[in-house]
Amino acid sequence: MKSVQIFKISIAVVIVLFAFMVKLEAQNLPAVIYGGPENERAFALVEATNSDGYVLAGWTKSFGAGTPVFSNVLIVKTDSFGIPQGGLMSIGDFDDEAYSMTQTWPDGGYAVTGWTKSYGFFPGDSSDIFVVKIDSSGIWQWGNVYGTLFCDEAYSIVQTMDGGYAITGWTNMPIANPPNIFLLKLDSLGMPMWTGMYWFPINLKDEGYSICEVPGAGMTDRYLIAGRANIFDTTNFDAFVMQTDPGGMPISLASVIPGSGTDEAYSVLWGGQTFLAAGWSNSFGAGDADIIFWEDDTAVGSPPLAAFHFGWSNEEKVMDDRSLTGIPGHWAVSGWTKSVGPGAPNPNFLIIAQDTSGFLGRVHPSAPGALNEQAYPMTSTYSGYAIAGFTNSSWSFGGDDFHLLTLDHGLNRPVCVIDTLPPFAEILVLEENVFGEPFYFEPLEEFLLEPIDVLYAEICTIPHGITEFPGKNSSSDLDLYASFEFVTVQITTSGRLNLNLYDITGRHMGSLAHGMFEKGTYLFKLPEKLSAGVYFIRADFEGIKKSTKLVRLR
Repeated sequence: MKSVQIFKISIAVVIVLFAFMVKLEAQNLPAVIYGGPENERAFALVEATNSDGYVLAGWTKSFGAGTPVFSNVLIVKTDSFGIPQGGLMSIGDFDDEAYSMTQTWPDGGYAVTGWTKSYGFFPGDSSDIFVVKIDSSGIWQWGNVYGTLFCDEAYSIVQTMDGGYAITGWTNMPIANPPNIFLLKLDSLGMPMWTGMYWFPINLKDEGYSICEVPGAGMTDRYLIAGRANIFDTTNFDAFVMQTDPGGMPISLASVIPGSGTDEAYSVLWGGQTFLAAGWSNSFGAGDADIIFWEDDTAVGSPPLAAFHFGWSNEEKVMDDRSLTGIPGHWAVSGWTKSVGPGAPNPNFLIIAQDTSGFLGRVHPSAPGALNEQAYPMTSTYSGYAIAGFTNSSWSFGGDDFHLLTLDHGLNRPVCVIDTLPPFAEILVLEENVFGEPFYFEPLEEFLLEPIDVLYAEICTIPHGITEFPGKNSSSDLDLYASFEFVTVQITTSGRLNLNLYDITGRHMGSLAHGMFEKGTYLFKLPEKLSAGVYFIRADFEGIKKSTKLVRLR
């Protein structure tokens, strides 16, 4: 009978623990900036391995050789609270910029691409493509530069089903009238396998900005590329999504937005049976530019499943290869608006989504940003969504800074969002021929990275009301307990909690909690590999500080 009672208690503990952990996860919605005294801009974002944080990539003019005149690649890895755990930067003398990143398997590392003017045939003058591979801890493994005698720039990378990589962008290689779209296929170690070049009939400017893989049986995987091209006239761009066969040659017809003005596609993802694409257009609506979204399949002659433009009176844009996340019928896209939010017509983050209830919209920040916030990549996470871009509003370190924003599954967070959806209407989608032929990118030299530390600061925390003052809480508002595996924290009001672990010498062993929490009881799991010894857990809740001792016997 006694063993049965213990079993029932164990089940109850597990159920309560699960409830607490779900509540904790829902509150962990960091909004953080990273940078230095000059400009930083983030164009790539993935959730870190095992969902324990985020990795952002872009460029900096605050750190490294050649700055602030020239830019260096900047990669920042954070924990789940947005606190930096390490950084990497390139070491070239001229401009080097990262624009896309993919998480790699089975090692849990990351591959980053962009373009460099520090290496290649003509350093300081023409650009060449780079791909750099780092492991799950942020350690450089390999990096290669690829190019021709002409300018080549990469803007999107995915890891492919065979363990290699596919990259797209544009090249000035004069096989056809440049620039033209390319697809560079690499093996798992970054060695070139083949390259395709593509263009539309007018062939003035054809540029690729996003790539995704369409899984097939065996080695029959295909590729989709989104971008912009002069397709129907010589003045304005048209947005397109084209398809290639497993060897890189174009097949069927491209899906095209044929507006009377400029239309550009920057993001494409495969949804299982159809693809989703997004970008911007000034062909529709009453504004300067509207966000466009469409869903289509790869069959010739079939009408699109959906196609819309979203916008107010000023400019709304999507301009990143990973702005889209989700599946058909349940997707989200990130960009910016110059119509709504503080400081408009300065831009603010804009997120549009579709779920079973219809379309949703959110603008960030609602306060105190009043200058320039532009959102680029977006990714689905365990707790909701993460968006990256840059800000130069009043909270910045100087110039533009990397900006990480997280939202819950309903696109919400306690502060710094406005619930508003732009007007929308349907748009037309057509099909058009695309041409192509193989060519070769020559591997040139290594692309190196070195460690760097960046400044960081939380933004968009819950403010105190007019009649409230920090530190007004009493010691009874915080209780702290420690057991062999867990730390229990009980708070009677909502506020900011910092929970840290130290060894007996006072050495900081890690952060257990960091952010805003509603009143309630929370359980925090201690590190599994914590060795035997004496430790101290220190909690700081709205100026109230409490500590407790933990003795680990094994």
